[in-house]
Amino acid sequence: MLGFAAIVFIVLTIGMLGWLLWMEHQIDYPAPIPETESEKHVRQMKLRIQQAEWEFNKELAKYR
Repeated sequence: MLGFAAIVFIVLTIGMLGWLLWMEHQIDYPAPIPETESEKHVRQMKLRIQQAEWEFNKELAKYR
């Protein structure tokens, strides 16, 4: 009977450790939150601004 209790204890301990590792992974690496339409528009505007600044600086570099 003592051997059975030891096996159950070991299995439960391993199961608990596996569950804790899974929970830690879920906390450290949460699922990404979907991007809203307004966030997409803001990101696109920022990219267009960066592109325009790059082109402007490239054009200015020709005259330096």
